Amino acid sequence: MILEPPALELDVNSLRHALETLDTDAIRSLFVDLRHLQTKGMGLCIADDIVCLIVDRVVEWQEVDSFELLSFLLNLLDEIPISSYTRIITRELSRTGGQQAIPLFRRMLDSERKYLQSEGAWGIVITQYTEPVQALADESELVRYEAVGLLHETETVYALNDQSEKVRHAAATKLEKEDNHLGLIQALQDPSSAVRCIGAWYMGRRHVSEAVNPLIALVQTEDDEETLRAAIWSLGVLRADAALPAIRELCSHPDLQIAAAAQEAVARLGLPT
Repeated sequence: MILEPPALELDVNSLRHALETLDTDAIRSLFVDLRHLQTKGMGLCIADDIVCLIVDRVVEWQEVDSFELLSFLLNLLDEIPISSYTRIITRELSRTGGQQAIPLFRRMLDSERKYLQSEGAWGIVITQYTEPVQALADESELVRYEAVGLLHETETVYALNDQSEKVRHAAATKLEKEDNHLGLIQALQDPSSAVRCIGAWYMGRRHVSEAVNPLIALVQTEDDEETLRAAIWSLGVLRADAALPAIRELCSHPDLQIAAAAQEAVARLGLPT
């Protein structure tokens, strides 16, 4: 016997009345029902219809305070998580709410839900600042991190000066995608080994000859094993003769992977280990 999923009756007129009058109890009850069905893997199409109805029509209904309603819905999503709708509502709120939406976005940064934090940070970057690069001066790490993804290619390198490793790592990852070798040469001197490692691997993959001297300096001081191995490999790929003294010292390194990388690099130079 096949059991049919429970039906959720959607009375559009009732929904519209609830939205127009900001009947928070009725709206909250509706979202609870949607969350219940989503947990069971049902009701997604109905939920999509409701959210589209809210976002598409709420601004058209002149009797509705769209900012107040959208603010309530975002706060409601902190209580009743339906993450796929947070972005839709945040986008609409940033468009219709303007500067008055910023305090709400700031409160979203304190949510325990990461998707609300991310959307709040996005809203701040878009709404509070004229250009995303200005958001790199924001006091919130979440805002600065979100800003990195919105930066113009010529601006990404500025994020390498951030005090946060998370922001600098996001910047290095973006610089790699943008094929910005000058920015990644700068990343070789980053305090974080994770950031340096991105730059070290990149130099060999992209055959960046300008990175030879920074890579030599790196192998002489690097204490992170993966980053050191990356720098050695890149110097071998670049056939950097000037790196030979530093690399040969590493051929007897106690870490077998580093020693093997050094021996391979020396072999690339056509010299015995």
